[in-house]
Amino acid sequence: MLCAKNYNQNLQKVLTNVHKTVKHMPWHFIILVITFLAPVQSILTHGTVTSPPSRVWACFQENPESPDSPACQDAVIGWGTQALYDWNEVARMDAGGMHMDIIMDGNLASAGRPDKYGGLDQVRNDWVATPVTPGPFTVTWTNTAPHETLYYRVYITKSDWNPNQPLTWDSLELLVETGPRPASETDNIDVVLPPRTGKHVIYSVWQRSLTPEAFYSTSDVDFGASNEPTPPVAIFTSDNGRCGGPEVTFSAADSYDPNGDSLTYTWDFGDGTTAQGVEVSHTYTGLTSADVTLTVSDGTFSSGSMETINLVEDPDCASVICPFDTPNAEALPNLIGSYTDIFVFGENGPDLNEHKFDINWSLTNNGLYQFSIQSLGAVSVWTDLRDNLVQTFNQNSPEAILDGTGIQGLDGEYYVTVDGENFVMVSKSGDYTIYFSTTATQPNCGNVLSVDEFDYGAVLLNNYPNPFASTTTIQYILTEPSDVSLKVYALSGQLIKSIDEPSKTIGKYEFTIDMEGMSNGVYIYKLQTDKGVQTKRMILRQ
Repeated sequence: MLCAKNYNQNLQKVLTNVHKTVKHMPWHFIILVITFLAPVQSILTHGTVTSPPSRVWACFQENPESPDSPACQDAVIGWGTQALYDWNEVARMDAGGMHMDIIMDGNLASAGRPDKYGGLDQVRNDWVATPVTPGPFTVTWTNTAPHETLYYRVYITKSDWNPNQPLTWDSLELLVETGPRPASETDNIDVVLPPRTGKHVIYSVWQRSLTPEAFYSTSDVDFGASNEPTPPVAIFTSDNGRCGGPEVTFSAADSYDPNGDSLTYTWDFGDGTTAQGVEVSHTYTGLTSADVTLTVSDGTFSSGSMETINLVEDPDCASVICPFDTPNAEALPNLIGSYTDIFVFGENGPDLNEHKFDINWSLTNNGLYQFSIQSLGAVSVWTDLRDNLVQTFNQNSPEAILDGTGIQGLDGEYYVTVDGENFVMVSKSGDYTIYFSTTATQPNCGNVLSVDEFDYGAVLLNNYPNPFASTTTIQYILTEPSDVSLKVYALSGQLIKSIDEPSKTIGKYEFTIDMEGMSNGVYIYKLQTDKGVQTKRMILRQ
């Protein structure tokens, strides 16, 4: 790949030759040359923060073909090397200052382009971090093709953020916004780093002038452990069900100690009883409300939090239609699915007959790459529901809030879960449930099936070896006769290989897949039988 210097040298040679010959050209040919060269400056205008080094710059310095750090290694495995070679292109052409509108929470590091730069969005605490201390600090942008700047913005994560949380706009605190600046190969932005402990992120935006294009940079820094003991922070949640009532579950899992000290948790339920532990349950008798107090202690300091809990059960609250064990105690697992069989149980739900729904969710990378619905009638309309979605798929009791979808009955708040390879949305109003199914067989509302329990008439086994260098073996077991189809996809959705084997009898079979010449990364393989589709992942690492 040519470096920026070579780009500029080549551009200069082109312009010199044009200057020598332009006076001999007809006027209409001159216009053609100008039209051809006009986009060049935009193409070459790139940059990132090199001090403290951004994630993409650090991974590029490690060598995209064989990076050293685990975070960069996984970025290459999942998204390939090209994103790192294009370290100075983490940008949006359509920004125009609307950064928070076009880049979703969880995708800030990739500039809202997780298809290419999703490796930078990985939520993990082992990104290589630059040691820093509170006080004056300089952030340096290196711009391989300088252009006039409308402004730079430099943010830092808030004091209660930690690297095991996704990077969101709400987690950022603005340090400085500069004024316009002339074109420069290097721009230094002076900031004052506030007091922090542990690892944090410096997030920076370069908004060009005269064009909507903006560049985004994510740098990991480490303030180290605090030398001054500070009190812990007590935070708790309560849950007595959708309809309320006297049976309550309490959790102090969000409490934390700024110094990283271990905590003890003491509960006063407000009825003369107490308990110890991070998560506790309690049943009240004869009360309509209770003042509950949580006290957390690190052995030196203690702090508390008190809330009044309503214990009255809503008499108009109906039983949930097909709850499928929601709210689920765990985050939504990785799920890639395409569904044309959609069941709506209960009343007041949407009519999704003749619709197709697609989801591509990675808990591993905290990325929602597809959440869309398409009508399949005479007029086909495709809608990217991510524009209308607020979700907490990466948290316990995962939820989805849809608003402004334009589909009658679809807007609302939902608990979400999986049933085998099917996706389920349970309305928090309790009167309907949407079940996106891989088969035309109506599901059983009373049971939630694991992947192993779902009757596909076949069992898809993990490929081996995995990761693999060029070839791998995929085995499956048929428990009843069926036509069989195996398809291998890139994460982009491109079909890589397809094998059809009709009229297979009961037994164990295998495919040998040759991926020689394909790019390193994660691939999806799907086994389809007469009863459904099963999906797994494999990693090519040559």
